[in-house]
Amino acid sequence: TLSFLNSSADCYPGNVGDILISCEQNTIHPLVNGVISYYAGGHAGYITGPYRDDYTYIGEIGTVEATMTVGNNADCGVYSKEDWRGLQYFNEVMCLRVDMTDEELARVTASITSRLGDPYNETFFFNIYDTSYCSDVVSKSFECINRDLNPTKLTTSMYDMITAKDTYISYYHYVDSDGVKHIYYLG
Repeated sequence: TLSFLNSSADCYPGNVGDILISCEQNTIHPLVNGVISYYAGGHAGYITGPYRDDYTYIGEIGTVEATMTVGNNADCGVYSKEDWRGLQYFNEVMCLRVDMTDEELARVTASITSRLGDPYNETFFFNIYDTSYCSDVVSKSFECINRDLNPTKLTTSMYDMITAKDTYISYYHYVDSDGVKHIYYLG
């Protein structure tokens, strides 16, 4: 049955273990954003939720993402789902879900948190073993449970993750030209 709820309340996208993606790049430079959006998509992150090990603490709305800005080579770090719900960075957000057992979820989360501090790969093609970029970090982390999020076997783009046989869309939101945010939960 088709239904909807009209609400002025906002929510955090996704659930623990989901992959956050935006197919549009808005954060680097206006001249570069369109090219990156068209060929690779915008940005990706992984929702860890609460996580603690001997070296790392991540809170309830924590994410792991590899990010950079022009002239500021960054690394894989801890961020927040807060960045994904507002309009500051992304007008359109999807959450991809991979069916996993609790044990597989724990392995993927441990794999991605082990990459914290890894250097960012600005080239996307070269030095792929010692550095990573946003969707690459996510894709590499799911390899530990034999999930292939890069069916093209080239650089991992947002479109690769969307079309991978192991993912499905669980959440989607976009902001229309009137500034109204439309949220869809799927599944």
